[in-house]
Amino acid sequence: MPRKGRSLNSTLLALAWLLVLGSLAGAVAYVILTPRPETSPQVSEAGEIPLAEEMATPEAIAPADDREEAGKPADEPIEAEEEADDGATIEEAETKALPEAAPSEETSEQSEADIHKKEPRQSASQVSPHAAAPPTNAASDDPPWRRFSIPFDRGDQRPRIALVISGLGLSKEATSRVIRNFPPQVTLSFLPYAKDVSRWVSQARASGHEVMLDLPMEPITFPADDPGPWALITSLPKDENLRRLDEILAVGSGYVGLAGYMGSRFSTSNEKLTPIFTTLKARGLLYLDNRPTDRNIAGRLARQVGLPFAFNDRMLDERQASGIQIDARLSQIERIALTEGFAVAMARPFPTTIKSLEAWVASLESKGFALAPITAMVGRQRVN
Repeated sequence: MPRKGRSLNSTLLALAWLLVLGSLAGAVAYVILTPRPETSPQVSEAGEIPLAEEMATPEAIAPADDREEAGKPADEPIEAEEEADDGATIEEAETKALPEAAPSEETSEQSEADIHKKEPRQSASQVSPHAAAPPTNAASDDPPWRRFSIPFDRGDQRPRIALVISGLGLSKEATSRVIRNFPPQVTLSFLPYAKDVSRWVSQARASGHEVMLDLPMEPITFPADDPGPWALITSLPKDENLRRLDEILAVGSGYVGLAGYMGSRFSTSNEKLTPIFTTLKARGLLYLDNRPTDRNIAGRLARQVGLPFAFNDRMLDERQASGIQIDARLSQIERIALTEGFAVAMARPFPTTIKSLEAWVASLESKGFALAPITAMVGRQRVN
């Protein structure tokens, strides 16, 4: 090939390489200089960034089981897998009946391990359990059981019935439904181990309800049935039981008193129960005796101490009773109210129970009964 032709080919090849290199340099500059949208992973309230697997898997998104509870006695399982009235399981009934709602942004429920690893809180002497809540029905210098009561016509001569739903706070769906669907005259009691107790209490009070806290106490079947890390136990010294009581009293504000939870052994001990009742009296709180055993001395001791007191006439749903059993016990409550003038019923937030109670509460007015908050029952019942 002539030298002139080879020179032309070399020049063309050099130009081609220059074009290729120029294109690559332009692409690199575009990638480096072009602004990109900022992205960041979701950060939890605790400041933790979830792993990619946790954000992507259905297990990480779906709420945990709502039915786990620590220290549950054998005769009061928390929403166990048994058949509901319509043939569906309790879990299926709850899924259909209870819409998602909660005051907390967390999507999961407490496990038994979470409850039994409860961290100590500030004591009630450090944080007043009643400082944050405004008075609702009485003067600010009245004791809390009066100050945080709701209005009720004490002159109403109709047979008076109080309904207290306890064990609230563990299931966000059941708790939300109870707060939303029941009238203010229904008293709501929260288990102190539940997450966000203070938020639940505030929401219940904002809906007009009187509020209580459950008081876990040692049952005869302890330790097989464990009422939890703050439970009052007969084998513990007085100071330790009072410390545990202080922990319970510090979980919220604006409540009128405590409702017994379990306690078939502790409630029979005059020595152990006296300092607890003396403390509640000094704090201006009332006590609702769940009457876990015929041998308990709570009523007699409360009268001796001067503690504002009421007692449960019927537990409506032991062993997660069926709708038929619950209706039968509600009929017994009505008969007690007609005979004595006053009756108190306690229940747990099981789906079947809630369904039965919603219909029953709506019928009381037409039957001639007055639905009353628990404070309207103090000193009204005959204590043997």
